[in-house]
Amino acid sequence: MMTGIGLSIAQQRRAGAPTLLPQTNLLARWYGTDVYTDTAVTAPATVGQNVMGMKDQTGAGLHAVRASADGTRPVAQSGYLAFNGTVQQMQLPAGINTSRQDSTLVFIGRLNDLSTTRSLMDAGPGQLALFTGQGHINAYKGSGYQPTGIIPRTDVPCVFVISSGGSRVRVYVNGVMHTAALIATAATAAGGSLGKVSASGGYFRDQFYEAAVYAGELSEALIRQIGAYAAARWGAVLKIPTHTLIFKGDSRTSAAIALTHLESFPGWVVHNAPHQNLRLYNLGVASQAVSAMKTNYPTEVAPLYDASLGADKNILVIQGGGNDVIAGTTPAQLLQLFKDIAILAHTTGYKVVVGSMLPRTDTVAAAASYNTLRNAFNVLLAGDHAWAEGYVPVGEDVTIGPDATPDSTTYYHTDKAHLNDAGQAVAAAVYSPVVNGFL
Repeated sequence: MMTGIGLSIAQQRRAGAPTLLPQTNLLARWYGTDVYTDTAVTAPATVGQNVMGMKDQTGAGLHAVRASADGTRPVAQSGYLAFNGTVQQMQLPAGINTSRQDSTLVFIGRLNDLSTTRSLMDAGPGQLALFTGQGHINAYKGSGYQPTGIIPRTDVPCVFVISSGGSRVRVYVNGVMHTAALIATAATAAGGSLGKVSASGGYFRDQFYEAAVYAGELSEALIRQIGAYAAARWGAVLKIPTHTLIFKGDSRTSAAIALTHLESFPGWVVHNAPHQNLRLYNLGVASQAVSAMKTNYPTEVAPLYDASLGADKNILVIQGGGNDVIAGTTPAQLLQLFKDIAILAHTTGYKVVVGSMLPRTDTVAAAASYNTLRNAFNVLLAGDHAWAEGYVPVGEDVTIGPDATPDSTTYYHTDKAHLNDAGQAVAAAVYSPVVNGFL
């Protein structure tokens, strides 16, 4: 029989519908077509009716419901659930949590409104979240981390996957990984929601088709299977990665400190790229020195090289140095560390892009004569960068490069060390022409 305004799983199988989502570690799953006018999910909704519940398709009884009937509610439509951007989120049950720290979230829907912050979903443990803003799809884990974003197509359904495992989070859009970022393990969160994220202010507004929560991190193969399923059942247009793009740096690369729900400059570079078939790794690590980047290269960067993409399709962007000079590394020694990383990268097969150093005016930097040292390094790098295929003089940019710029909050965070959202966009505008030359 019909369930809500859609087909049951058994009916899909009998009708020869596309393969289901992977079942490995699947905790809960909800359709925008199997919806109800009550929280007990006993009264199926028809087209045009307000929705109070979505049935868990796994049989575990982890239904998504409206916390109350107050305010507006999502409206059942033929083939999807419509959210209009007001107080409409569906609450996810605490039962999707276990003692684990990692999860994988899947959200399938259309996103026609990308101009402002719009939530998709969040769930624990790990407090993973997906939301849009400024034309990006953004990810969030724990407390204040937004690793990346891209502009998805708005005329077809999109499939978004965020998968957390240990010290990393991966975000996939329409089958292509748009970031793998190194992060700390986040605190466990209770339950979650569809259509509203605690980390952002906007409610979802568009067509919702399906969502799922998995226990733990999923493999590449299972995530590819999710993409294939979304394409077959919901019409998502999958992409095939043609390039691997890695950004290796410190907190200025990860932007873990300064952002409010928009984007770090690596994500903006992807936004500015001539195409979106990019596999992006944001390997920025707060407080990491270039000396540590060199030490960690064999385990963090070398394994990410994808020989199947062909020559010139794997690009490594290296940026940093502030933590080194504050610790006593001389500009000449720092330049040699960058060269050493480039030698390792060329041996692997990467093309290398290097960026110069941005200013800082915080008390720690001032005590170490940071700007004097970074200017000396930038002069050395400007005259000696032939060892890299690309050179980005971001530290000399007239907008974000002058020594005193961090004293203003126009482009820098109040900590006087990290770029804010506006500054990240400027940095990306300097990096993009160089990176685009490899794409």
